[in-house]
Amino acid sequence: MLHIVADRLANFIAKPEFIRFPSDFFDVTYEDDWLSSAFGKEIISSIDNIQIEDNVDRAFYEAGIHPEDLATGTKNLFLCKYYDKLNRLSMMGENCYHFLMDISDDKDVYMAATAYCLFRDSDILGRSIHFVNYDITVSNEEDFFRTMISLVAEGVFDA
Repeated sequence: MLHIVADRLANFIAKPEFIRFPSDFFDVTYEDDWLSSAFGKEIISSIDNIQIEDNVDRAFYEAGIHPEDLATGTKNLFLCKYYDKLNRLSMMGENCYHFLMDISDDKDVYMAATAYCLFRDSDILGRSIHFVNYDITVSNEEDFFRTMISLVAEGVFDA
C-alpha cells in the first residue's frame, strides 16, 4: 500500500530513513539489474523515452546518456521499489504516479509529501492510499483531492 506522510521538508530532513536527494542516492546505490528488469525497461521507456530491448548498455550508449542522467522521477521509482526508505513525492511528476501505485501493490511504500499533488483515478484504479497524518485511506481521485486540500488548509506544507 502507498502511505503518504505530509509535513514540511525541514521536519523530514532529521529522519535517518528519509532520502532527501533521491537522484544522488540512486547514483551511488543502483544496480545494473534494476535497469534491465521488466520494471526498469518499462519506466525508462515511459519516462525517459529510451527503448531498451536486451542490451541496457547499448540502449544508453545510443541515447547518449548514462544511468546517472535518468530523470529524477525514474530514479525515485527505482528507490521506492528496491529500498524501504521514506522517499520524496515532490521529486517525481504525475507521469510517475501510476508506477508508484504499481510498486505499492507489492509492498508498503512511504512517501514524504511537502507540497500539494493530485493522484488521478487513472493512477489509483481503486487501490488504497493511506494518509498517515489522518490515518485514513482513500481509493479515488475525489477523496485524494479532499484530503490534500485539508492538508493545505492546515498549513502542513511548505509555503
